[in-house]
Amino acid sequence: MGKANSFLCDRRELRKQAYNAFCNFIESEPRIYVTSQTAHDRNKRIYLATYPAMMKYFQNFDVGFFDLVIADESHRSIYNRYRDLFLYFDAFQGFNSNTKRYHYIIPMNYLRRR
Repeated sequence: MGKANSFLCDRRELRKQAYNAFCNFIESEPRIYVTSQTAHDRNKRIYLATYPAMMKYFQNFDVGFFDLVIADESHRSIYNRYRDLFLYFDAFQGFNSNTKRYHYIIPMNYLRRR
């Protein structure tokens, strides 16, 4: 795991599920929800946020702060709606989407070419 990683999702319930999953699998890593109260915290390894919350605070982070940004429940619509967020960070970005039978990762450079 890199120095700092971000997990983005569209609902608070998914953010909570991700937080709990991180607790189960890498319990010793410090993690935090990105909110107005925590937007300046730089001492954690895992930052979890909904897309709207991160849109409010992403420019508080340095461009290279995150090594990995994971966008959960991703569809092309999020790239259009939250494009500035994804273009801002100089990090490997993984996109996950769930259809009835498949999970897939879409590399960020694929979306940037479209």
